Amino acid sequence: MAHDIIYLVIGFVVLVLGGTFVTDAATAIAKRYHVPDLIIGLTIVAFGSSLPNWVVGLSSTIQEKTSLTIGGVVGAAIFDLLLVVGLSALIHPMKVSTDSLKRDFPMAVIAAFMFFICTDNVFFDGATTNMLTRSDGLLLLCGFAAYMLYVVKTSMQSNAVDRLSAKELRYINENKQLLERIRQMEEQQALAQSTDDAQDVQDFLKQGQLVKPEDMTTAACPKPGAAPQPSPAVAIPAPVQGASDNQSATQTGEKSDKASDNKADVKADKKADKPFMLWKVIIMICLGILGLVLGGNWIVSGASGIAYKIGWSESLVGLTIVAIGSSLPDLTNSIIAAVKGNAGIAIGNVLGCCTFDTLFVLGTCSLIHPLVSTDINFVDYATFLVAVLLAWTFASSKRTINRFEGAILVLGYVAYMTYLIMTSAH
Repeated sequence: MAHDIIYLVIGFVVLVLGGTFVTDAATAIAKRYHVPDLIIGLTIVAFGSSLPNWVVGLSSTIQEKTSLTIGGVVGAAIFDLLLVVGLSALIHPMKVSTDSLKRDFPMAVIAAFMFFICTDNVFFDGATTNMLTRSDGLLLLCGFAAYMLYVVKTSMQSNAVDRLSAKELRYINENKQLLERIRQMEEQQALAQSTDDAQDVQDFLKQGQLVKPEDMTTAACPKPGAAPQPSPAVAIPAPVQGASDNQSATQTGEKSDKASDNKADVKADKKADKPFMLWKVIIMICLGILGLVLGGNWIVSGASGIAYKIGWSESLVGLTIVAIGSSLPDLTNSIIAAVKGNAGIAIGNVLGCCTFDTLFVLGTCSLIHPLVSTDINFVDYATFLVAVLLAWTFASSKRTINRFEGAILVLGYVAYMTYLIMTSAH
């Protein structure tokens, strides 16, 4: 049994490293051919996070150990939704974004419902065993395609709005100095005009031309034949020295800003023009694929050996050992994010992995061979569905999963594991 445990542990390590190599290499190739970062994040990175589960599922399906495939996916989803989210919320209250509430949670619930209806034939059809057929797999893959199209469309719309807002903000910042100059010039012109008006009034008073109302007909009106009085000259305000100084200072600041921007652009261009090492990418892909294949086979072999030695079924090993091992990286990253106060990042990754694994991993594996789950029953499928609905309910209240709600999720996972251990004893 010791060598089975060693196979299992080394298999998980090699599998994670292989998935990292493949994901990094694929991202480098996409950037080389100018694929947008949004598409890279929604496809390559999302696929890379579920790549270990997919490889383990393919390996176990090819070896006709299909209960291990379904058990690994269902167990990983329950582990992520209850324990990972619960522990993250216990460490730091988890703020949920609008995208998660309006997009990720509904899609995870739909995926769980589709999987529940397609797989639990004993509950819905009265069959003797639960099976995910090839037609069910095609249905799940269609749901996955619709999910990816919806995610890409909504993300591109949100990204376009963000780019527009950023462009407007940059325009305002760039023209802030110009607007300040216009405001100063208007104030200076108003000040100069008020100064000229006051000077005209003083000159008028000094000339003693104020008359009484009764003398308006004689004093205010010139006599016939009298020479017309010259009108006072209107003074043209001289340019204010401060304005020219401000204008020159502003122009100097604009030149320095342009120079700094040009330097930043040159640095960005030099960074973007770094040579693309194709040989390095090819080596990373080869090592990554080799690690995925070896790691997946070692995990399946180790898990099957442990199940045989301790008398557990492959389904139970998939729900516990394989699921926990494949989800340990998610748990580690979520705890680190929660300690740093960024616990909200975990919920999006968890929901994305659950949807991806349920629709894509099980869909592709069932096309290779129908997935029969002998010991995975209604309780396991219902726990998966209830976990998604419970997390969604907690997240909908004030868009935050607090510590008390996180404790409920953790206790829910402890209760589920207790149920599995008690049923395995019988």
